[in-house]
Amino acid sequence: MKKYNVFITSNAIEDIEDVFNYIALTFKAPLTAKRFRDGLYREIIGLSVYAGAISVSHNKSIQDLYGLGARRINYKKLAIIYIIDGNDVFVERIIRAEAIKEL
Repeated sequence: MKKYNVFITSNAIEDIEDVFNYIALTFKAPLTAKRFRDGLYREIIGLSVYAGAISVSHNKSIQDLYGLGARRINYKKLAIIYIIDGNDVFVERIIRAEAIKEL
């Protein structure tokens, strides 16, 4: 089984922290925010094993914004957008899944 090196871009890290802060501050639920963030990171790290098994996104907006090889997986109500370059996976953005329809 092929293993990938997973890299998270600064934009994606900022997206994750925005979600964390939203949950922690808006709902006054820091423990829930931490659990959510931990789960999100586990999902991203899991890409090291199965990133290539996910098909390239057919969404034109995703392809236009992130490149022709962009892929998407979901974590709860978020979309994790990533690209594969050789043995490397680059997580580009973490956005609300419903926002994909708005692009």
